[in-house]
Amino acid sequence: ISIFQDGVLPGRQKVGPGELATIKGGRMTGARWVSVVAEDSSGLISLPLNVDLGADAQGLQRVHFFGVGVDYYETENLSSLNYAKRDVLRLSKTLEALDGENINLISSNLLSDRRATEPVILNKLDEITGTAQPGDHVVIFMAGHGLRSQTSEFYLGLSGTELEDIEGTGLSWQSLAQKLERRDIRITILLDACHAGAAQ
Repeated sequence: ISIFQDGVLPGRQKVGPGELATIKGGRMTGARWVSVVAEDSSGLISLPLNVDLGADAQGLQRVHFFGVGVDYYETENLSSLNYAKRDVLRLSKTLEALDGENINLISSNLLSDRRATEPVILNKLDEITGTAQPGDHVVIFMAGHGLRSQTSEFYLGLSGTELEDIEGTGLSWQSLAQKLERRDIRITILLDACHAGAAQ
């Protein structure tokens, strides 16, 4: 059986045929809903059994925010934007206003324009996912030019991106996604960029 807490899968339990299942494990901070799904040896999956635990008196949902906004582009082939950085800042301020009432904002990191290089972005993601506790919510907002490579892969345009070398100068969605493979944290990604549908 798989036991989800607010959509996060912190663990699974094996249950033998005819055996009574006892759900074990602690409640993740801020978690409200528990969903239990059973799967048999042939791969048949049950409908979820959902239980509302009510508000967590022990604490609010822990949230980490990471925003990347790129307005400035060095190449003449990519026009500079006006609102990418502003929109990232606005979401950051919105989460800050909710801190202590609806969420527990653990960290808020913003990168923009020339400071938002691929190594810096990926290192920051490593840092955030490395320090997040099981059940934490990582919110990532990236705004800027969205580009597609010759193989139709999604790239976020950075200040130094060249259209002649998107793969070498842009932020690869695949390299970003590899940093977000933890199953015991919730991750929400917001993309404000053209071709965002190619980010798979």
